[in-house]
Amino acid sequence: MNKYYIAGFFDGEGYITNFPKIHKIIHITNTNLEILDEMSKYLKKIGIENYIRIHNKYDKNLKHNACYRLFITGYKNIKLFGDEINFHSRKQKDKYKILMDLYQKNSWRRNSPVK
Repeated sequence: MNKYYIAGFFDGEGYITNFPKIHKIIHITNTNLEILDEMSKYLKKIGIENYIRIHNKYDKNLKHNACYRLFITGYKNIKLFGDEINFHSRKQKDKYKILMDLYQKNSWRRNSPVK
């Protein structure tokens, strides 16, 4: 696992979400828990706190696999992800810039606790 793999994976499977006045999140969704677990370990190794949660459970009627999400929250972790992992996609870079601008405007939120 390396930062280039994660950056490429994030461009395809990742999201930057901004819920005004609640929290800002970077997350990656996939059905392969093993890959997300390896990413999580690598991110933690470089100082980016994160956690994985099940998003959708397996449903034999819908014939789809369980889906998992790796979450990165908190100013320090999101900024470190942007600085260390970076983004290949212009769309993701633009969303990241908007997110960082929002943190700058609401500087008190930068010190909010990390989940």
